[in-house]
Amino acid sequence: MGIKPKALLNRPTPLPTHEELLRAFNVLSSSRHYSAHGHPLPIPVSEMFAFCQMFFVSTYEEREQFVHFIQGLDSAYMTQVAENSATRTESDVAPN
Repeated sequence: MGIKPKALLNRPTPLPTHEELLRAFNVLSSSRHYSAHGHPLPIPVSEMFAFCQMFFVSTYEEREQFVHFIQGLDSAYMTQVAENSATRTESDVAPN
């Protein structure tokens, strides 16, 4: 089966109250656009709004919390992608 990476062994377990929001993030992430260089762009707020309409997130407070949470996850995702890209780039140009 192979060796499990350390990051997977120490992976945090999401709280039950956040599972629904994590599923929403995964759905919305598929609507993400990418730059000409292949870097992910933020999930558009218009997509979050459409998601709220589709799944009956109706009050202002609920929508505000939803957008805040999704943008936080999105920011963490894009930071991780940028760090992984920088590490890959540095190792690609490292002297032999």
